[in-house]
Amino acid sequence: MAHVILEIPDDLVRKLSTVDMDVGGNLCLAAAFSLCSRGQLSTSQAARLAGLTYADFLEAAARAKVELFPINIEELKEEISHGFTLGRQ
Repeated sequence: MAHVILEIPDDLVRKLSTVDMDVGGNLCLAAAFSLCSRGQLSTSQAARLAGLTYADFLEAAARAKVELFPINIEELKEEISHGFTLGRQ
């Protein structure tokens, strides 16, 4: 497993630390949210990066109001015009 070392100013460490998670955990979670929402990681890969179970990752994303599955309105319209709904024809 790789390790990454970051230099973070003290005032930001205090700001990024929470009762639930240290600064490192918060940064990993933020990176996981970002990479997943951009399609660079799957939700299960992002959960691993964040150090959470799959269910906990999805719950954390919902609490943070992070959109993990971006919807392209044009693609959605095209799928609807072809009769696709909720993954079925």
